[in-house]
Amino acid sequence: MLNTWNRVNEFALPHRESEELPDKIQKIPQPVLTRWWYVGVAAAFLKKYFQIVLRATQICININDSKSRPNKIASGLQSMMKEDIACSDMLFLAQFHTDFLSQHFQWLQEEDKIAKNPGFRCRQILVRYYLMRKDLVALKTRINRNSFGDYGKNLEKLSDEKKEKQKRKSETYIEEAMTSLDNHYLLMMKSGMELRRLEDDYKTMVVQTIDITD
Repeated sequence: MLNTWNRVNEFALPHRESEELPDKIQKIPQPVLTRWWYVGVAAAFLKKYFQIVLRATQICININDSKSRPNKIASGLQSMMKEDIACSDMLFLAQFHTDFLSQHFQWLQEEDKIAKNPGFRCRQILVRYYLMRKDLVALKTRINRNSFGDYGKNLEKLSDEKKEKQKRKSETYIEEAMTSLDNHYLLMMKSGMELRRLEDDYKTMVVQTIDITD
């Protein structure tokens, strides 16, 4: 798609009056985008429009035959939306996305003003790692105190058994997020060290060349 667009871009857009071609689409070299980003966006959307989506499923059920595919899909979705545990999980993912993932990923996706790399700000990754880990610790504390936004309020509606299970699940999720963050940080630091080593080798080669020339 990228190559096709750039080829069309050279002929279809009105740039004939200028010798300069329109800007081409650039591939992001190290995009900070994961499946969990889309999961978070979907959860946040469903949380915001929960009643509208629920009503839409009922309308779809009413206007379609019970054996039709739209009816079966709408029925399954409605049944899942009415499950208290599924609703609780959705609220947790939406809260996690809003309070943590969204703001940090938005920063990481911005262009580095010095390196000019779109989609990956690597130079300040140490500071960002510290801030992300600090936020995860704070989120875990909020979960323990049952003050994690709408997710915490919804827990009060569950039975004691389900409430305890959801707390353990959310705490485990945060711990896994910390582990994943630590692992990614180590990988990024390793990549940075390799780049610096290559830079040092290049500087050494330049110095040797100067000595030979002299």
